Amino acid sequence: MFLRYGSSSGRVEGRDAIVPSMKWMGLKPSERDSIPIAHNQLLAMSNVDYKKSRRVKRRAATLDEDDIVRELYLQLDCFEANPFKMELEALSSAGHAFLPRFYISPRLKHILAD
Repeated sequence: MFLRYGSSSGRVEGRDAIVPSMKWMGLKPSERDSIPIAHNQLLAMSNVDYKKSRRVKRRAATLDEDDIVRELYLQLDCFEANPFKMELEALSSAGHAFLPRFYISPRLKHILAD
């Protein structure tokens, strides 16, 4: 899981540096079953990952980032049943063309269309 978000207050950076939104960067828990990743490429989710997910979920809820909150609920639910996480590097196990052709390209098209 990798999320990028700005400060929630301007105390340190100044009022002009506040970024009141989040962007999910990386593999989403909802994609877990649709991506052909070998099980040995999954990483064990630590308690730190679990705590970070809970903390970010609270922050996302205050920003009305419903998609991110939904993904984090999946992440937290998966933690109990299957405590593994996917990292972008794991996509290399799906073949050399998978990452640029089937994962990055559609996402870039979606981002550029917005």
